[in-house]
Amino acid sequence: MAEPLLRYPFDDSISTYADEMEQMTREWLQNDYSFLPPEVRTRYAKTKTGYLTARFFPHASKERLVALSMCSLWGLAFDDYYEHADLKTYDILRKKIGAIIRGEAVAGKDTNAFYRQMAIIAKKFRSWMPEHWMHRFAHSMEKYIDGMIEESVYKREQLFPTPKEYENIRWKSVDVLQMIDGVEVATELPLSDLVRHHPHMEAIAVLVCRIIAWCNDYFSVQKETGRDVMNLILVLQYAYKQSRADAVSKLLLQHDVDLGKYRQLTATLPDFGREQAAVTKFIEYNNLMIAGHWRWYITDTLRYKSGGSPAIDAFADVPAS
Repeated sequence: MAEPLLRYPFDDSISTYADEMEQMTREWLQNDYSFLPPEVRTRYAKTKTGYLTARFFPHASKERLVALSMCSLWGLAFDDYYEHADLKTYDILRKKIGAIIRGEAVAGKDTNAFYRQMAIIAKKFRSWMPEHWMHRFAHSMEKYIDGMIEESVYKREQLFPTPKEYENIRWKSVDVLQMIDGVEVATELPLSDLVRHHPHMEAIAVLVCRIIAWCNDYFSVQKETGRDVMNLILVLQYAYKQSRADAVSKLLLQHDVDLGKYRQLTATLPDFGREQAAVTKFIEYNNLMIAGHWRWYITDTLRYKSGGSPAIDAFADVPAS
């Protein structure tokens, strides 16, 4: 594809285990996600979330990268499967998933497959990460589902939000907060709540979510035209009666403003004392995640090309959970 206008000042990298992660992902699709229609699983194989995770966390150990790859595939399937769920279903999902991650609920063999898979993922994370991190991960998952709930109001009626409404929703619904938590899994240096939830660090996390959201909107706009209203380019076109080219230019400007804020904040970190080295590595790994996400669109995934993602009605009648 042509070199995109959107670009980053960070180097990207890829794990030496990338091919193994992609092969494992295809095996999980056939075994753990066998409840999905065969056609959907075939299209998910084209998404190549194994390579995405290998680019997000290129320096993670193989064992940890496996768990992170499981989480990436879970997020892809969950996001599509429940895109058109009703509010009651979202409420059930939010409570149950948070409880499973915190260890307050179990997922038996007869329960929702997404609960079972999240229980496996959470067990792997718990073997490495402290309890306060598990609660952080649960909160991030709940915040993500909050974003899905807020989006559903517009998706259901195919109504465009205002640009400001969209920005306030998108950083949550983009499904990145929990991947930022995953950075600590990859660095093997979990941050204390005092440091990770410092206002400066929280602002950095929101900007990472926004930057990745605008990158996703940039590459996915063709796929979403005519089938979705939650894309910044489409929102801007509708709100300001702009051409596609003008809306893309406005997205790029917003992206670069956020990227500038991110670079300024990461260059002026507070003194976090004994955790300063861990914070520095946390920022380095976030840079790799941002750049790796961008590279994945250019090099790996077919999700945003014709036939690369499930049909709009593939999960129109999903059961309540």
